[in-house]
Amino acid sequence: MVQRICPYCRCKDSCGREAFAFRPYSYLGPTPTEVYTAVFEFCSRDRSVLDVDSSCLAQGLVSLGHLNSMPRLVDVGCAQELVREGERQQ
Repeated sequence: MVQRICPYCRCKDSCGREAFAFRPYSYLGPTPTEVYTAVFEFCSRDRSVLDVDSSCLAQGLVSLGHLNSMPRLVDVGCAQELVREGERQQ
């Protein structure tokens, strides 16, 4: 058995939290970067994306083929906010 060192504390034992740190992100859906890229590309075609509820946008990104699996809503909301902030600065 491979012993993993916990990234959250300085113990050399397993405290239980380290199991989550080594899970591949692919099990959790698209990465935040993939979500941002999908929202940014979708927004370049349809500006109303920024005004849509994040849950509706997440479903739209999957159904229209921008993402392969359902993203986390917090990632979609953050991506919308980043695009909005980028537009405000221009």
